[in-house]
Amino acid sequence: MSSDTCRQALERVYEYLDGELPPADAALIKQHFERCQACYPVLKYCKSFQEAIERASSCQCCAPDDLKLKIQELLRES
Repeated sequence: MSSDTCRQALERVYEYLDGELPPADAALIKQHFERCQACYPVLKYCKSFQEAIERASSCQCCAPDDLKLKIQELLRES
């Protein structure tokens, strides 16, 4: 894969994981991650990171609900 293609895919990895890309763009990025041995581990890491943050935020009973919502909003925006 070319470094430009990798750069473009990695710049949009969170948009891809969050389902925020148009279907055609998502398909291209999915195809890239499936074929690129250099980028695939980054995709897996980002997905694992998001899942860990989601688990951590849902298990924190000591944080006020409004704080949890604000953090979830901020994570979605990034």
